[in-house]
Amino acid sequence: MKEEGQGGRYTNAEAGWVDARGAMEWLRERVEGTGRVKFVVGRVVRLAFAGDTVRGAQLESGDILEADVTILAAGAWSPSLLDLADRVRASGQVLAYIAVEGAEREEVVRKGCVMDVGSWIFSTPPPPSGPGFLKIGRHGHGYTNPTTIPHPESPSQTLSVSLPHTSPHTPHASTPIPAEAHHELRAFLAQAYPSLADRKWSFTRLCWYADTPTGDFLVDWHPRYAGLFVATGGSGHGFKFLPVLGRAVVDCMRGEGGEVGEVWRWREEAVPGVWEHEGERGGVSGMVLGEEMG
Repeated sequence: MKEEGQGGRYTNAEAGWVDARGAMEWLRERVEGTGRVKFVVGRVVRLAFAGDTVRGAQLESGDILEADVTILAAGAWSPSLLDLADRVRASGQVLAYIAVEGAEREEVVRKGCVMDVGSWIFSTPPPPSGPGFLKIGRHGHGYTNPTTIPHPESPSQTLSVSLPHTSPHTPHASTPIPAEAHHELRAFLAQAYPSLADRKWSFTRLCWYADTPTGDFLVDWHPRYAGLFVATGGSGHGFKFLPVLGRAVVDCMRGEGGEVGEVWRWREEAVPGVWEHEGERGGVSGMVLGEEMG
C-alpha cells in the first residue's frame, strides 16, 4: 500500500470504459451516410503551402487535395506537418495486456476499473464480447521521441521534434516498452490482481498523446498562414470529448469560442524544456524513449 500522503487505489465496480475504435467506426458510418463527406485514404506528407497561404494537403502519391480551409487535426503526428515547436509534442504512454478467460475473466469484470491515484496506473476489464484482455496502462509524463525531419514549412532545413515511434499495427501485435514501465506495471498488478502478478504479457503497446504545456487543446486559426486551422493537442483526453468537440471546434472557427476559445488559442509564447503536468501524470518527467529502451 502507499505511504500516507502518497495516494491510494480506487476501485469502482460500476465504472466503465468506452470502445474508442468502435465509436469512431460508428461515427464514420454515420458521416458517410449523410452523403456530404468524402473520405480519401492516403498518407499526408506535407501541407500545400503557397507563400503565406495553405491551399490543401499533399499526399504521398504526389496528389494535392485542395481546399479553401485546411484543418490540421493529426494528433501526435501534427508536429510532422507544421512547426509546433514547444507547443505540441508527442509523448508515448505504456499499455500492457493479459489474456483472461473463464473464472479469471469474470473476476476482473466484477472488479471493474481500477486506478492507483498515486502512480496514475489503471486497469480496465475486457468488453462483454470479443477477446478477453485485461488492459493495464499509465497516464504518465510519457516518453518523448526526438526525431530530426525536414522542416515542414521549409524543406531545405531540418527540425527536431518528438514524434510517435510506431510498429506495424496488427491485432495483438507487440510494441516493446521500457524496463521501467514493466517494473511499474508489474508492481500495480501485484497489488490489484495478485493472482496475475507473474502472468506473461500477451502484448504491449505505446499509445501516443499530442501533449501541450498546459494539457489544453490547441484549436485556433494559424497566426501566419491563411486558410489553415489547427485542431490538436488532446493530451490524452481528446476522445472523451467526442460528443461535443466538433461543435466547439466550429465555434472557434467562427470566432464564437468564448471562454473555451480563449483557453485553446494559439499562444506566441512557446514553452521550452520539460513539461511537468504537476499532479496530473504518473511516472518520471523528462524520459526519452531511446534512452529508456537502451
